[in-house]
Amino acid sequence: MPYEARAEDGSKAQLYPDSDNWQTLQDFCSAHTAVQLPDGVWNLSRTLNLPPGFRSLRGRGVDSVTLMRNGVWNGPVIGLGGSGRWGGGLAAAANVTIAGMTVWQTDTSNTNNKCIWTEGGDNLLVEQVRVRGSIYEGIVAGSSVDGVTVRNFEAWDCGVGDAILFPRSIAGINCTNRNLLCEDFVCLRCGQGIEGGNSPAGTFRRGLIVGPNPTGLGPSLGINIGSTGRGIYRLTVEDVVVRGYDTSVALGPNGIGRLCGCTLQRCDCDGGISFSGGIADNLVPGQPGEGPDTEGSFILDNILRINGLSDDAFLYNTGPNDHYAIFGREPVTFARNTVYYDGTPQTTPTFGFAGGIEAACVVKENFSYGLNAAPTRGDVASFTSGSNPAVPGMPNLTVKGNFVFNVAGAYRQQSIKIEGA
Repeated sequence: MPYEARAEDGSKAQLYPDSDNWQTLQDFCSAHTAVQLPDGVWNLSRTLNLPPGFRSLRGRGVDSVTLMRNGVWNGPVIGLGGSGRWGGGLAAAANVTIAGMTVWQTDTSNTNNKCIWTEGGDNLLVEQVRVRGSIYEGIVAGSSVDGVTVRNFEAWDCGVGDAILFPRSIAGINCTNRNLLCEDFVCLRCGQGIEGGNSPAGTFRRGLIVGPNPTGLGPSLGINIGSTGRGIYRLTVEDVVVRGYDTSVALGPNGIGRLCGCTLQRCDCDGGISFSGGIADNLVPGQPGEGPDTEGSFILDNILRINGLSDDAFLYNTGPNDHYAIFGREPVTFARNTVYYDGTPQTTPTFGFAGGIEAACVVKENFSYGLNAAPTRGDVASFTSGSNPAVPGMPNLTVKGNFVFNVAGAYRQQSIKIEGA
């Protein structure tokens, strides 16, 4: 029995369960601007490319409509603007909505095999969508894209990597575009929950990220705000819960571009938060140098649960090399955060500052519970990292109004160890 997809002008296209519907759907989308999918699981043998001028692909919900990859093909299940990256790539589509469906990738033979990939399409809205199964990435929006909103979104079992083909974890949500809003999302059993960065005006908010990665491949990061393009600038992560990863949040461009003007607030996390980087010029060929600006970043009102034998809670890390004395130029404030330890004695500090940090840093009004004695290296500490020496005495560091309590909840004295003081 055929089922019918419908277009904005009333046209219909017949789809068949247990058959390859790619050519029918591709032709139908290429001939129309809006397509409503019928309930069912619809197999596709190739990428469904949404062409220029196309505006809307909709189903009735993630449990009602599924687009599923069937067979081996180099490319995502749904693509916008392939630009030759996968076969049959088209010019960039813009102002597109994808809504109300599950997008299921079953082909693990190529790193291009995402679930949804916009390589050149601006102003994309993805809402009430579930992606699943891509061992590389669930949804991808690159740094050349401007304007993406991902809302009421789920990523299941994506970015887990492959021990032979691609032996590292990627992410359920990988959006590094300009002007990003990702809200009300869930990432389950993904290699990393989120990868972001590269461009200004990005927000991830109201999310749940639950691991670990079932393949065991690393890095084990709930949120990885990195950079392989323009650096990290004016990016916000707020009201996100992270469970089951070694590190909850890594915020830093890995020595590639700038880092400034970031806010991480009201998150509830297992594992620590690291903040690092910011170099003078972008090291990616063909991109302009854009950093390091020094607007100041803020890590505020977060809850951290440290359950390991020795695990940094908050670390401003400039790395083991001096990086021309420019990695520590971004001011940062750690304020009103709460850290819960499980009583296991710690080595690393609750607030650590590694290497040559010259920017103004503030640690204030934070609470720490569950350690009968301060970590061996102090509750707050600065220290040399490899060949990257700490600033003697770190006069640019302000520590005030913090409280630490032992396992029984009794107040104990805060330990501050500043190298060279």
